[in-house]
Amino acid sequence: MQRSCNLKPSHFQLFFIITAIFLLCNLNTLDVQPYEPCISDPLLESWRWQHFPELDGRGFLCMEEASDGKIWFGLTNGVISYD
Repeated sequence: MQRSCNLKPSHFQLFFIITAIFLLCNLNTLDVQPYEPCISDPLLESWRWQHFPELDGRGFLCMEEASDGKIWFGLTNGVISYD
């Protein structure tokens, strides 16, 4: 009695061959890029700023908030307050 040779690959072998072909064909798409965090400057966020037209052209130098909540602005010709 003569035995026939069964060359049929198993499911594991097929999976391995297909996976190897896929990885070899797509090696350049698997490149890892270094992580670069996006750090924004909180002082540049627009919601933090408010325009006071009363100060236009007066030479604004500094500002300070008093304990009662009033805001004082230092100008080139003196000070003014904003309640």
